[in-house]
Amino acid sequence: MPLVVTCPDGTLYLGEQFFADMTPGERVFVAAHEIGHNELNHLAKSWNSDGSSEFARGQEDESDCFGVKAMTDLGYNIAEARSALSERIPEELHEGDYSHRPVAERVANLDLCPL
Repeated sequence: MPLVVTCPDGTLYLGEQFFADMTPGERVFVAAHEIGHNELNHLAKSWNSDGSSEFARGQEDESDCFGVKAMTDLGYNIAEARSALSERIPEELHEGDYSHRPVAERVANLDLCPL
């Protein structure tokens, strides 16, 4: 099971590794990223999109920034968002995945997030 899955009704499903391997700050970032998909209405927007990879990746970027804002508002350091992406998410998870940028790009893009 993935670390976290979000559903259209706002339900989050948390995998065992979410609790076993992550620091509290990493958990906040990952959970807030998924909550961001719901708060930013990504599912409905996806239904009305052309399905392009740039559209999907843009939504992932927005959710990454939503997660960064949430975690820093709670007093966590952005370094934990970087480690959540670079150390906790296997690179092969995104191989061939049109909807997610490579992990290194996602980590670099975190610095572009407004706080």
